[in-house]
Amino acid sequence: MARLISEILKEKEPDFSYRLAHFEKLAGSPSIDIRLISEMTTRFQRMAKSLGLDEIDTTARELFFALNKKAIEDSKALAKKIGVHENDDSRLMTEKCVKYISNKISKTKIWSVKSSTLKRDLKTNPPKKLLKVFGLRSIDSALKRVPLGEILIFARLLESKTWQSNYVNSARKITNSDFDLQPIDINILSESRQKKLKGAGIKLNQLVRSDQETGSLVLSVAPKRFDGDILYIVNSLIENINKIKIHSLYLRHKSIQSDFFNVIYNSRLHGVNREAGRHLDVGWDAYTRSKRLNEEKLDEFDFDIEQEHETLDHNDVLDDSFWNNQYLLKSDDDLIISCNLSDVIINAVNGLEPEDSIIHHGQSELRSELYSRYLMHDGVLEYLASSSVGARNYE
Repeated sequence: MARLISEILKEKEPDFSYRLAHFEKLAGSPSIDIRLISEMTTRFQRMAKSLGLDEIDTTARELFFALNKKAIEDSKALAKKIGVHENDDSRLMTEKCVKYISNKISKTKIWSVKSSTLKRDLKTNPPKKLLKVFGLRSIDSALKRVPLGEILIFARLLESKTWQSNYVNSARKITNSDFDLQPIDINILSESRQKKLKGAGIKLNQLVRSDQETGSLVLSVAPKRFDGDILYIVNSLIENINKIKIHSLYLRHKSIQSDFFNVIYNSRLHGVNREAGRHLDVGWDAYTRSKRLNEEKLDEFDFDIEQEHETLDHNDVLDDSFWNNQYLLKSDDDLIISCNLSDVIINAVNGLEPEDSIIHHGQSELRSELYSRYLMHDGVLEYLASSSVGARNYE
């Protein structure tokens, strides 16, 4: 069964199978990989039935097209729910999607860098290329007119290596007192700034961008409407908000370390995803999913771990539990397809064929789910926490 999961995840062999075998031994041989595959098979049968397909004989290819069809249909249903009309242009549709999700997270706060700290660093290291693109004379003018998250997200795409290096190095001055609980900030690029960024060679086909450190999201507006656009944008917002929340908890968890500035430094240099992915060498997502964080004593922070870690549930947002099967992937005839909504909606709106389909969101979820189940066993957790594997350096 480890081999089957390995093929789905496209892991390096025989390393992956050896690793799972070692985890199995440390956990007391609970056959976690076998149980997970069995569970996935049962879920596939339920999913096939709900889509009107044969529970036993449905192929990966048949499931792929049925999932794409459902995603487009669900996008139309979501449009009615949030009041998007067929004649709404792309910007108005985007505004309605943002308003809908913003209402869902109106009381949500995440642990992010204080704006005063970011403004101080930007004044010391102004993004001159971005200022020129936006037609602004000074960083003070930019800070008054442009959201902080927007400045940082696009400065990292436009600025020189010197600016990037200065920005990364400024993390060495950061302490946990430079962070605070703040709301997630969502902004839509103005038409003029979007035009200017395109003129500067920035491709805006990625409609939702986020910055985990600041808890910011910036949306670009598509040039025209497309089938499935409402679900695509809403799901992208859900996905990015959940990443922000999970990584906010990671930074807060790490802030008790004396070298916390190194965590921020590495997050800026390599990305928060990669920095958090080093946790115990199985990833922060797997660790939080295992609920191990709840067992730690973090009373000095006086915060509710469950509340802070609570992610946006597709069932709550879409009124459909179907898309909660985030880690399901089906494989047959050398074809792997993902049932993860983030993969499905990308495949659907781009009209991709099964052989060219996106599956990495589902793979990431399956990998985290697998490791989280092993982390529930003390033997595995103790091994990872004490071994050099859990504290390796970046390659």
